[in-house]
Amino acid sequence: MKRNISILIFLLFITAASANSQNYVQTPVIVSKEKVRNNGKIYYSHIVLEKQTLFSIAKAYGVTVQEIYDANPLLDLEKEGLKKNQILMIPVTSSQELQSQNTGVPNATPPVGNENKKPKDDYFYHIVKWYEDLDDIAKKYNIPADVIMKFNGMKDRTVTRKQKIKIPTVPESLEKQPDSENENRKTSNETAFNHTSEKPADNKNGGLTFKLSRHNVKATLLLPLNTENKVNDNSMDFYCGALLAVRNLGKEGIGTDLAVYDVGGETSRISQDRIRESDLIIGPFSSSEIVKTLDLCPPSAFIISPLDPKAGYLAYSHENVIQAPTPYENQYKDIADWIREDMRNGDRIILLSEKGAKSPASANTIKENLVKSGISVKTVSYTIFESRNVYDMLKSVMDKGSANRVIIASESEAFANDAVRNLSLMEHDGFNVILYSPSKILTFDTIEVDNYHKVSMHVSASYFINYNDPEVERFVLDYRSLFNTEPSQFAFQGYDIAHYFIKMYSDYGKHFPAKTDIENSALQSDFKMKKAGNGGYINSAVRRFVYNPDYTVTEVKRKEEESWHLQ
Repeated sequence: MKRNISILIFLLFITAASANSQNYVQTPVIVSKEKVRNNGKIYYSHIVLEKQTLFSIAKAYGVTVQEIYDANPLLDLEKEGLKKNQILMIPVTSSQELQSQNTGVPNATPPVGNENKKPKDDYFYHIVKWYEDLDDIAKKYNIPADVIMKFNGMKDRTVTRKQKIKIPTVPESLEKQPDSENENRKTSNETAFNHTSEKPADNKNGGLTFKLSRHNVKATLLLPLNTENKVNDNSMDFYCGALLAVRNLGKEGIGTDLAVYDVGGETSRISQDRIRESDLIIGPFSSSEIVKTLDLCPPSAFIISPLDPKAGYLAYSHENVIQAPTPYENQYKDIADWIREDMRNGDRIILLSEKGAKSPASANTIKENLVKSGISVKTVSYTIFESRNVYDMLKSVMDKGSANRVIIASESEAFANDAVRNLSLMEHDGFNVILYSPSKILTFDTIEVDNYHKVSMHVSASYFINYNDPEVERFVLDYRSLFNTEPSQFAFQGYDIAHYFIKMYSDYGKHFPAKTDIENSALQSDFKMKKAGNGGYINSAVRRFVYNPDYTVTEVKRKEEESWHLQ
């Protein structure tokens, strides 16, 4: 669930903080405060760092190497050895537990004056993390949530960050209840929050700190982080971008109560209470997982589809679905508009299609829109097995004295690759070829990028990053500083979506969709939401960019963009 996210982010910050350290010999072993319950026994959960050894880990925890072997049979440590970022289960000894209960810190020396205090041995304390709710804690220790509530004298299921909760350690103690209410519950002048209901502020050490804000938005991220296996890097990048957005919104006076769930394809892991309380739900990534989430989500909470262009159909049947990435059909419509804007007398418009294959409906839309505008479109249809004859086919419909504007009406990578290669040959022989395409062509790894430049490819897409933009430059520097790595496209997307939609909700409340029909420019995306029939909203904004013959890539603004402004 969410339980491993803090460890991962912690490691990111540790990496950033140690980037300037060199020539170290051994990484110190810091005893973990994370405990898990397995088969009735309690273990520390230790993350292996680079240059740590079994001996140094065993020494730090006060156990033998053999005890670590025995606690981790599936890792086969005797043959395989340690691996960086590996999670070890370290058995908790009675002496460790005694010291931990007296001091709150494992393996610490008991403070003076507490030597005669007899610790209770039927429970230990769990300190609530920012990303946890009661269900997370109950699952972590395999103890029913209502038992934890009863054992701590809790009146409801609300938990707060840094709250100490007693976790029973033996079956006999499960039915016991402390004599008093949970003495470690937060005092009345402290406010509960899951993640970042505070206003973020700068931290000189490179971390994220927060202060309470008056303008909170309750948002939930549903991401396939897959923290229990191999972490999904794209999801983690998206998450880090969203964190940076929350920090920057805090500087603007907008607080965010942000809960993060590692769904990993299992919506059953989601806290239904949290979903019902959320103002905004960002994710999951795929349309199929969004469908599952809709069953848990009340109509009052908006679900924002963050990545899947094909999820737009859900907005037509659900009033609370917002499609953030522009669907492919909008990209095709923009291509038709772009060709009309660029059209000059004598230019040729050519549609390349794969013989025997059904052309995408969206590609046919381009032809229909152009024909309705009185523009003649010539179609060249062939198979990749007829490649030798393609040159003559193209030569018969092209004109060396004017621009030849080409659309590839196929989503087949093999056909698109062959078409681009043939077009580049035509350009080499003196024909002025300009290819217009939606962004899907950029996902085809087999096409040589050089050929994009040779045919001056014009792309209509949901995303384009202008690294010369001062806002982009600032984001890149902040991201490097916080996470010690370069931001990917997913990091930009996480930032754009979190920043835009949280800000809109903070400004306009639950009626914010009515204010999203004005185009707004973010770091790599633009947002201009259109009502989807009687349903939700779909982003209609696209970005245009061109692969130039000098091997540069530049963004092309439309005329109506002159009045845009950064939010």
